[in-house]
Amino acid sequence: MKMKLLVLLLVSLSLSSASLLWQFSTDGAVSAKPVVQQGLLIVASDDGHIYGLDPASGAMRWKTFVGKSPNEAFIFDNAIFTSTTEGNLTRLDQAGRIIWTLDLTRHGITSPTSTGRARARNTCT
Repeated sequence: MKMKLLVLLLVSLSLSSASLLWQFSTDGAVSAKPVVQQGLLIVASDDGHIYGLDPASGAMRWKTFVGKSPNEAFIFDNAIFTSTTEGNLTRLDQAGRIIWTLDLTRHGITSPTSTGRARARNTCT
C-alpha cells in the first residue's frame, strides 16, 4: 500500500490572538525558506514544485513542477529562479509559468559544494 505523506508547509498565526490563520500542505518536505514577491509567497517543496501562495489567506494561486527537489527560490529582475538537485536552473514568471530551464551540468557546472558555491569545470578545448 502506497501512502501519501503530507507535510505541513506553512502556518500563519495571528500575534494579537495567537490563533491559526491558515495552513498549507505539500507532498514533500519544505526545507528552504519562502520569499515574498509582488504579493505572493513563493515556496519550494521537495515534491518538485514551486508554489505561489496568497500570504493573507494561504490559498494556492499556482503550482509549477520544476524537477526533483528544488532548492530555495530567489527573485531577480522581477522573475522567480530556482535550481534543483538534478542540476537545472529554472526561471518562472509571476504567474508560475516556466520561461526557461538551463541544464547546468551540460555547461560544466557541478552541484553546490559544502560552502554553498557551485564549481565550474573548464570545458574549453
